[in-house]
Amino acid sequence: MQELGDELGNATSISPVEIRDRILDLFGQVRQESDRVTLLQMFNATMGVAVRHLEAKGEDTNGLLSAITADKRLLAIQESQIDGENVDPATLHYVVEREIAAGRMEPDSFQSRWPGLRCLVETPARLRRRRAFGAAFGVAETTYSGFGGKRAAVGSATFD
Repeated sequence: MQELGDELGNATSISPVEIRDRILDLFGQVRQESDRVTLLQMFNATMGVAVRHLEAKGEDTNGLLSAITADKRLLAIQESQIDGENVDPATLHYVVEREIAAGRMEPDSFQSRWPGLRCLVETPARLRRRRAFGAAFGVAETTYSGFGGKRAAVGSATFD
């Protein structure tokens, strides 16, 4: 990871695709949150340069921006996995909130693309408010059964 940082710091030109691939590879190897955050900062800086370069040339950046958002989602999910397969909802919520606070992720990064993932970033406080609201207006609580058969309430939406 240090080697990649040094290369980026001393580079006169960069290959965003090569750097992206190296960051994704390293992201799966590191275990410390601080290392992951450093890699996310490198990713964000590199992709920012690529976007600005395309904009300066007058080229369309929508495809690149979509790919960057998809990569950020992938990395958030990867960081939130507890056994290499299952996502821990509380960890995903923490990671997404951390990335939003750092300005590396948009507030609706998950909700706008995959509405069903809203249940994964639902905090206990929001869930209690949703239950109270539903009870006050006679809305039945529904559940989502996923993640090894565990059931999690998600308000008035149904996910199968």
